[in-house]
Amino acid sequence: MKVVLKASPNWYGLYHFIDLLRFVGVSEERRDEISLKLDGSWLERSFEKLHKWRTPKDVIIIHPHDTWGMDHTLAKIIVPMLEQLKKTNHGAPLVDDEDVPQHLRSTEAPPKENEWDVDANTFLRWNWVMDEMIWSFKQILKEDDEAFCLDTWKEKAERTDNGLRLFGKYYRGLWD
Repeated sequence: MKVVLKASPNWYGLYHFIDLLRFVGVSEERRDEISLKLDGSWLERSFEKLHKWRTPKDVIIIHPHDTWGMDHTLAKIIVPMLEQLKKTNHGAPLVDDEDVPQHLRSTEAPPKENEWDVDANTFLRWNWVMDEMIWSFKQILKEDDEAFCLDTWKEKAERTDNGLRLFGKYYRGLWD
């Protein structure tokens, strides 16, 4: 497998070009008039084509052996990404109380000052969910066989499945 994800270049469009006219003394009012006249013009379309041409293409090559144990292959990518996200995260999606232990639920948090505020456990809930997802994907990567102890195996399997369920449920919250 080879994955090369390239960052998009900065966008330079018609309005950036028109804004440069301020450096040669064109007033804001006149720039607005020019913008309205050129909106949808060939010049604007040219800037869009230029941006599309400048945008590098991602390279993704998948080999047959990558999909033979795809759960394991994806876990190799997902674990470091989740760990990086947890380390640099600046926000948290809303996590349902039923997905976390009792002590992290919103009902256990001190009262909020304002109705629109998040409760004191919001980020603690998200960190707990992130830890469960990371733990689950790490279990997928483990090659050791502890299946001889059925109780331990069953507990691990249930926790792993729950972490994977949380990953699916909060997939759209995996952003920074």
